[in-house]
Amino acid sequence: MSISGPTDRVVPTGETVQYLCRAVPTVELEDPLTLLWVKENEDLPPGRCNDDGEGRLQISQVQPVDSGVYICVATAGAFINTAKATLAVGAVVDNREPPQKRLPASCKAPTTARPRIPVSFWSSSRCF
Repeated sequence: MSISGPTDRVVPTGETVQYLCRAVPTVELEDPLTLLWVKENEDLPPGRCNDDGEGRLQISQVQPVDSGVYICVATAGAFINTAKATLAVGAVVDNREPPQKRLPASCKAPTTARPRIPVSFWSSSRCF
């Protein structure tokens, strides 16, 4: 069987998060298809979690302790497939590099016509 979803999420504390998971048999199955959510190495958050049994997991009022890997488990008899998503709760860390200071640059465009026209623009000290 093939399984799709869920996607990784980064959310602030107190939000409600929903994960969706879908499974489709790739062969004819005699057993019913079931979907179940688990948290890797831990229990699902008690009292704030709802697994509808059809691929939707909702976690209300998420806390940093809820951060971790959530796994959708699809089973049909002896067939088992899983999909994982990471939840990160709390402050969002921006790991991007700071923007570079832009310096004025001056380039002369080569032309065959006279006069030559100087071209000036802002770049990160490179001419294009």
